[in-house]
Amino acid sequence: MRSVFVQFTDTDKIRGAIQTSVLKKVCLNISDKFHFRLHHWPFFMCLWFLLTLIVTYSISVGKKHAYKIFPYISDTGTYPPESCIFGQLINLGTLLMLLNMYLRYRQVDLIIQLHDIDCSKSNKIAMWFAGIGCLGMSIVANFQKMNMRGIHFLGADMVLGGGVVYTVVQAQISYAFRNLETKPNSCGITKKTVIARIIISVTCVILFFLLVGFGYASEKDFEGDLIWWTPDDSGYVSHVIATISEWIIIILISIFILTYTTEFQEIKFTGIGFTFE
Repeated sequence: MRSVFVQFTDTDKIRGAIQTSVLKKVCLNISDKFHFRLHHWPFFMCLWFLLTLIVTYSISVGKKHAYKIFPYISDTGTYPPESCIFGQLINLGTLLMLLNMYLRYRQVDLIIQLHDIDCSKSNKIAMWFAGIGCLGMSIVANFQKMNMRGIHFLGADMVLGGGVVYTVVQAQISYAFRNLETKPNSCGITKKTVIARIIISVTCVILFFLLVGFGYASEKDFEGDLIWWTPDDSGYVSHVIATISEWIIIILISIFILTYTTEFQEIKFTGIGFTFE
């Protein structure tokens, strides 16, 4: 009986060793197959949002659901069928934007650990506002202005306000990294990139106040269709200033994230692994 027990135990050990070896090979294969090029994600996100704006704008204007000269972005996704397309594309775009912001969060965290730079609090604040902005974007996509106006405007404030604050905090973090070397794997940021991010963040702040001020002024005495603004309506000039400010803010935030491309080339996703407990 003892010899049988020993043989049985040895067999279990051999089987366990084989399973472990197989699992390691599976993990390595998964890692190889899912070797993502992280610096492609910012470009992919920007391209996705560009196509989203073009498609929904074209449909809404073509069906005369929104006036052709600078409607609010969400106005191009108010009525069906473009509202369905707008909601789906924005929801997916929100995930892409959050992914890029999370990658930036992890990259900054690695730099902080490597160079002992005191930006941990700012990095966390930026990630919180990234989450607020992305949640607001999803709310805007799914709660149309003409259906649930209050919730829609809450989402708009979250995405625009959260996005603007995010750029400001990230610009501050970039400025803190300005003295790091810019050679490969040294985590540095070029002076041109730092200056570009500061300019974008300051411009976004100015445009945000223009959007809020002129947006409120345009709707104060307006009694027509909030989706269909024409030059004959009162407050039209203020309305156009507000809508142009909104479009530029969204474009600038996308460009801001696009500037992560070079820095994302210095980090690598190590893959996904599975094992048994």
